[in-house]
Amino acid sequence: RFDVNSTERMRIDTSGNVGIGTTSVLAKLHSNVGASSTTGVLVENANDASSTGDLIKAFSARGDTSAYNLLKAENSTGVKFLVSGSGNVGIGTSSPQRTLHVHDDSTYIQLTNDTTGTASGDGFRMGYFTGQTIFTMNQQENDDFVFSTNNTERMRIDSSGNVGIGT
Repeated sequence: RFDVNSTERMRIDTSGNVGIGTTSVLAKLHSNVGASSTTGVLVENANDASSTGDLIKAFSARGDTSAYNLLKAENSTGVKFLVSGSGNVGIGTSSPQRTLHVHDDSTYIQLTNDTTGTASGDGFRMGYFTGQTIFTMNQQENDDFVFSTNNTERMRIDSSGNVGIGT
């Protein structure tokens, strides 16, 4: 037990589990920050030379978690990644409005696999850039772009730029 002013603040149990703010340690690291707190567990990157550091806040609660962020990574420029208590994931936003919400002035999502490779010019990209319409680029490795509904191909743009609808 580690006490401050006759109040237990931290405990290491006989299994080596560490509890902070709890006397009943349930995991390797168990932090009980209280029902009204949104602080969670804060981890600072010790290799960051800046005074602000990159911060990760993790919070897990039993019962209604919708009022809490389950995971939040941020630095001095703002939120980088967040998993809200409702399960929405935000990248570049602290209040994701959908299951996946990406917010940036000029960004795209890139999907790759073992066949396409993982470089910046590989795979499928889509995005929205400031002052532009939606941008999509499929298979930058010289392959077709296929649109399907009801498990049936409806339209294809081949690698030469030819468009086929219903064929």
